Amino acid sequence: MKSTYTDFFNAIECAVSETYPDNVPVLGMGSGADSGTIGAALWSLGKEFKVCSLEGNENLDVLYERLYILDKDTIIVPPLNDHQITNTFTDMEDAGFVQGEGTGIGAALSHFVLGSKVPGSHLYSGLGTDEFYTEDLEKLVVFMWRSHQAYNHFNIKTIFPLLKPKVFTEYYCLHPNLRLYYKQPFLEYCKSKSFPIDDSKKNFTCY
Repeated sequence: MKSTYTDFFNAIECAVSETYPDNVPVLGMGSGADSGTIGAALWSLGKEFKVCSLEGNENLDVLYERLYILDKDTIIVPPLNDHQITNTFTDMEDAGFVQGEGTGIGAALSHFVLGSKVPGSHLYSGLGTDEFYTEDLEKLVVFMWRSHQAYNHFNIKTIFPLLKPKVFTEYYCLHPNLRLYYKQPFLEYCKSKSFPIDDSKKNFTCY
């Protein structure tokens, strides 16, 4: 068991660096720990990237403070109204999604909206981090499947550095006191970079 976060922090930055694509990627960033960790790592490593954010359910004070610090080309998507959501559902049906219980058209809505706005072909995402590190693997598979359906429609390749083997290996090498709360190591990484953080759990949504 390791008593410091040093190796875990290094693993995060290694994973972000090793997955960096040939062209300038986009970071789908909110106000939480997962996208914040990736954003802080890209920023700390001096990597060039763009940002796309859905205001939705995010802590806007934290989100806009992050955007100010990063000073990157950014697309902000304001919350969708009922009419826009209905139109998006129609677009999703045209893309092959099917309305109905458990079909994914609702679960993938925010990813479809984000995918339609991303100005590039590679998207860094913190999707699945909550489910992976709480070992809710059934939900992880569902989320990944639905999000890939949405992003693939727009020919976007998603990058999930926090799910890389070296990151979760170092995570589980941490002494339990350093991960009493499963997000604690990621929150500590953001704090180590003086990167603004909202430590509450918020659903990823576009409305």
